[in-house]
Amino acid sequence: MAHFIENTTTCPLCGRVIQKGESYRSFPAMVWNQADNLASVSDATAHVKCLETSGLAEAAEARAKMVLEATGPGKRQCRICGQQVTSLDEHIQFGYLTDDAESPLFNLNLAHFHRSCLRRSEALPGIISALTDYQATGKWEGPWLSSFVGDLEALVDISQ
Repeated sequence: MAHFIENTTTCPLCGRVIQKGESYRSFPAMVWNQADNLASVSDATAHVKCLETSGLAEAAEARAKMVLEATGPGKRQCRICGQQVTSLDEHIQFGYLTDDAESPLFNLNLAHFHRSCLRRSEALPGIISALTDYQATGKWEGPWLSSFVGDLEALVDISQ
């Protein structure tokens, strides 16, 4: 969750310091794509009034809820074997990839996997291809996706 210190923290939407007594909302890190319209409020604290004025309030609340419900201990269920991923060395979590319900990546939003399960999955090459294609569309900004694809490609290399 974002750190907040009244009379010090700056609202990312208006640029003003959030003063004591002003209504505010803090959000967890919930955006991996810097082109996402919620990037400005990810891992940040904003004035409630600014959120409402910007039109981001509803989407930001929904995304924060989704991320909090999908992360943390007891919520890391591998999509392949159905078991909890309890080892950080074995844990792979997809970020929030897309709002587009028609995208092949939509069902991978915030998904968890055991590395060993994903490595053996016949779906892995297709997932890598879909991520690479998505990155090529220009709808993704920032280093996370490229790094993540590299991690997934390393799994394929290990399994061969």
